[in-house]
Amino acid sequence: NITFALARTVIPNIYFRNPYIMVSPRMGIKSDPGADVHAKVVESVVNWLVQEMSLKKTLKTMVLDTFLCGRGVAKIGYDSEFGYAINETLAGAGVEDATVTSFSRDGKEKIEYNSSIKPGMPWVGRVDPDMWLVPFGARELDDCEWLDHIVLRPVRDVRLDPKYTGVRDLKGTHLETSINFQNKQRFHEQLAEQVDIAELHEICDMKRRERLVIAPTSQGESKIIRGPLDDVLQIDGAPYVDLMFNEDPEYYWSTPDAKIIEPQQLEMNEARTQAMMHRRVALLKVIVERGVLKPEEVTKLVSGKVMPIVFADASGIAGRVHTIQPSIPHDLAQWPEIIRGDVRELMGLGRQQMGEADSSSRR
Repeated sequence: NITFALARTVIPNIYFRNPYIMVSPRMGIKSDPGADVHAKVVESVVNWLVQEMSLKKTLKTMVLDTFLCGRGVAKIGYDSEFGYAINETLAGAGVEDATVTSFSRDGKEKIEYNSSIKPGMPWVGRVDPDMWLVPFGARELDDCEWLDHIVLRPVRDVRLDPKYTGVRDLKGTHLETSINFQNKQRFHEQLAEQVDIAELHEICDMKRRERLVIAPTSQGESKIIRGPLDDVLQIDGAPYVDLMFNEDPEYYWSTPDAKIIEPQQLEMNEARTQAMMHRRVALLKVIVERGVLKPEEVTKLVSGKVMPIVFADASGIAGRVHTIQPSIPHDLAQWPEIIRGDVRELMGLGRQQMGEADSSSRR
């Protein structure tokens, strides 16, 4: 599996295993005697946030998404996983320091479960590339007039979320038994009932600096269940960042590395399959004339017992028993190495970077 081996080589060499941000004062304010101290304070706070937000895990998954899908996308948020707006608080609900999106309308039931997202704190999370839409013709994130992040939530949580309106009669458009939820099928025996899933489209409107949420219905229509409202997270562009390795001059979705090495992976599979078939053909085979060996004697002959005694019924078996063992073509063993060399050339990696030991010299 060249694709897996390459991912295990590329990803650890790209993402920061222990990310640390260094802060220094700008050139114009270095004359301030307290500038260095202020910079150290900011550096400590920022690096504390890096740990609190699990930034390392998000970056690693983004690199994997880029390797497999062409683009890795991360969402920057504040306070709530499903959208923050000023003055959305549980006033009078008796929940201290809780936002409207963390608890139900009465403040008693929690409806957000991501432990990395804390009330009153910034956060960053990975966006599934399958759940990410951009306008036609866009090539960069900065070119997009709007951005659509598709979110799947249980219908019961959407109905309890006070920031949505008109969701009392909302019906789910997905079930856990659908193809999108095959990884959950092992829990079906424990589920008393199937959970309805609502598909929500969180639209980030860059033209009007607004945010809204659209919910498709089971009748094929859709309705706005939140907003439009001012998007306070559009501070310096969209609250999203993306990553790519192989820029495409025409399309937003660039060519992933996994797609680039797909021909070599298929060729490797073919070469290995042919080698497997030749190994099967090359197994030792015996041709015996009829009447020479009884069935029980044949069983002794092919058994794994050391030095079995086999009795022949005919005299002069010389020339009446033949063995066949075809040879395996030597080229079959060389083709995988040639293909690996092509992959290394495509990715710009050497043998040592791929984890291979160099036995050709004393290095």
